[in-house]
Amino acid sequence: MARHAILPLALLVGAASSAGGCSSPLGPTDGGCSGVACLDGAPPDAPGPPDAALDGGRDAGGADAGPAILSVVRGLSAGNAHTCAVAGAGLEQRVLCWGDNQFGQLGADTMGPDPVPEPVEVEGLDGPAVDEVFAGGVHTCARMASGVLRCWGSNVRGQAGVGVATLWVPSPTTVRSVTAATVAMGGAHTCVTQPMDDARCWGAGEDGQLGDGGSADSGFPVVFALDVRPFRLAAGDFHTCALTAAGTVVCVGRDSHGQLGHGPGSPEIADAVDVVAGRNHTCVIRADGSLWCWGNNGDGQLGDGTTTETPTRRQVPGIDGVTQVATRANHTCALRADDSLWCWGRNGDGQALPGGPGNQLVPADTGLLGVQRVAAGAAHTCALVDGQVTCFGDDTRGQLGDGPADSTGTRTAVIAP
Repeated sequence: MARHAILPLALLVGAASSAGGCSSPLGPTDGGCSGVACLDGAPPDAPGPPDAALDGGRDAGGADAGPAILSVVRGLSAGNAHTCAVAGAGLEQRVLCWGDNQFGQLGADTMGPDPVPEPVEVEGLDGPAVDEVFAGGVHTCARMASGVLRCWGSNVRGQAGVGVATLWVPSPTTVRSVTAATVAMGGAHTCVTQPMDDARCWGAGEDGQLGDGGSADSGFPVVFALDVRPFRLAAGDFHTCALTAAGTVVCVGRDSHGQLGHGPGSPEIADAVDVVAGRNHTCVIRADGSLWCWGNNGDGQLGDGTTTETPTRRQVPGIDGVTQVATRANHTCALRADDSLWCWGRNGDGQALPGGPGNQLVPADTGLLGVQRVAAGAAHTCALVDGQVTCFGDDTRGQLGDGPADSTGTRTAVIAP
């Protein structure tokens, strides 16, 4: 089943909570924290403080109006089965994550097999120093305002960038020798562009996705050594694409489904403004707001009405005015200039269109309006609307953030910690 979920945000909006203490290691675990009681230090029905702005809606008399909704969110990213957000402002700003934690990707200094279906605070990442959070397959990174990058979670292929491959990195750890301007998170590799400098990648490299001309994994950053200077990078599971300042796109790595875009008659794109990479497909937004995709199309993720893969860059019909695009696996979502959200591709868990009849082969309007940002996981989608997070799709690992991990198939709001 699938559904949309909204996260409780008591921790982010400044509730006097003690969200620390949730910790445990390997996999989606909540470290013994189950429910709002663990996250805000009081059972769900305990009377809240009189200030409704801090207690998520409880009235002055102490009546509980239900779970508080996560709010004041400005950053959002989705991994395979976990989700992270930057929430709050100034000294109250926090990085929160929820969902799968089998490799410690939630940053709570613990790992385990149990899902964490409500937001937990990432250890050591609070205050205004944090600029943005980025979720990879089963690892996560945060960029500081200074450009310092700190990563945690799975490091089996060296994707956390601590120098050597290890099972996991339990808490945010600085990646040495990089100053991140932009960040791209693949299934098991990480890439950054650096201001006035080069681009670097690390992690899994068996298909040449690190762009260093080799096929070995690397636990430390290596130079992305193509004959282009990347302005931005996009990382799929096994390939990486570079967007240059001139608007051209060059891809390296595995090309098993045509995801590098080298097909016959493939048009030269020289006006791209953004690029994203899914598991085995790639999409770019062009200056005129049109969206072009290529690669695997087994679930309709190219949005052309077919399930035929293609190595040729083709325009996605029926959608224009695209301002943002997101993908991680086999579905794709796009924001339009009117702030509406459209999705297509695999829909087995309602990750493209909740309640929709199977896979969506063409762009479908989700009905969400006023969307500011979208993040796509492997089988779930989250959208930032008016500072709050709405999620839908698979919830078996708690990645919708709305409480017990059983909301698959519905649109829900993420609750506050």
